Amino acid sequence: AADASNQRDWENSAGKTETNGNIVAPNQWPKDIKVGPHSKEYENTVAKRRKPVTVDTSKAKSYLEALKLSIRQLKWKEFPVGRRSACVIYWHGVSFHDNNNILSGQVNKFSGMIEMLRKISLSRAVRTMQELFPEEYNFYPRS
Repeated sequence: AADASNQRDWENSAGKTETNGNIVAPNQWPKDIKVGPHSKEYENTVAKRRKPVTVDTSKAKSYLEALKLSIRQLKWKEFPVGRRSACVIYWHGVSFHDNNNILSGQVNKFSGMIEMLRKISLSRAVRTMQELFPEEYNFYPRS
């Protein structure tokens, strides 16, 4: 009987009952009903599904303490001596050379990028692009 009384209270507070028996929900759910991403059940199922981001730091040389701190804060998993199975991120402290074990998009450095970071090389590249594509490259970076 208490369940029927609670059901009637819910129907009255919830709004109208349609002809097919469905209850039209109000804009605000009662406080004791947890729905959507704010419920504990939802949080637990989402947390269980996610795999941690794995980071191979075996070749990280500089800024290692900052990198380790960031990995801890992001709750990622660090592999300081490498890992047999693939990691999501490979962090290299020196210029990266082709490695057959690493897929595209998993490295923090790009081969040949060091040339673009040097002022003279960048200046030459921009000048060449201005000659080839004058409308797109009508600017010059300030130094």
